[in-house]
Amino acid sequence: MATSSIDQITPPVGPNIVRAWFDTAINPLLLGLENEHSVLTKHTFTWREHNGQMITIRSVWGHVPYTKWANFEQFLSFYGDIAGLCKAHDIRVVELAQACQRVFEALFSSTEFRDFVAEACESPLLKLNPGQTKEMFAKVCESDQDIRWLVQNVVNGTELVGRGNEMAPIWDPFREAFLSFRRKEPIRGLWEEADRQGQQLLEIVEELISALKDARNSLSLKFDVPPEPLDERE
Repeated sequence: MATSSIDQITPPVGPNIVRAWFDTAINPLLLGLENEHSVLTKHTFTWREHNGQMITIRSVWGHVPYTKWANFEQFLSFYGDIAGLCKAHDIRVVELAQACQRVFEALFSSTEFRDFVAEACESPLLKLNPGQTKEMFAKVCESDQDIRWLVQNVVNGTELVGRGNEMAPIWDPFREAFLSFRRKEPIRGLWEEADRQGQQLLEIVEELISALKDARNSLSLKFDVPPEPLDERE
């Protein structure tokens, strides 16, 4: 249960402030955290190699509109336990991104992985898109950019990408074989650490979602403010 010092201030917080907290801080943050929960439960991270950051998983401040940060800061000033969870969350986000980076670097430099890509490019199991030929597709074996894409998807455990994606011919039929590299040394220990970081972050995300919903429900009942704004037609 979220605790608050909100009853100790004078003058008291009113419904207008609570409405602003809901609409510009609590609800956007809950939406972002629920998206994080969705990917973390699948043991995937939406990590991107070009900047070392994750798309869906980010600092709590990244889920709140920048122009509304003052409202979020004000809300957190009354909920020390939630502020603490937010700090813990953001530390874990950084640690997870760093763990993903280590997996990426080790796999990208793996001769065994590159050899497997070369074999896959010659395999009869390739499911070429219309207009593609094996000769055209051989560039994957020679291109660092394409290797980086494959490694990134191994880090993320990406699902099948489907016809139309230019890399689908190699990713979709060989996905499980690519993912098996996460269980091989020296990648295995690095992947297990990244996955452990992800599951620890998931625990914080679940705790933070629960605390935010408790606070929102308490504020809603105390100040007669619906958790979500009413449609004008209502």
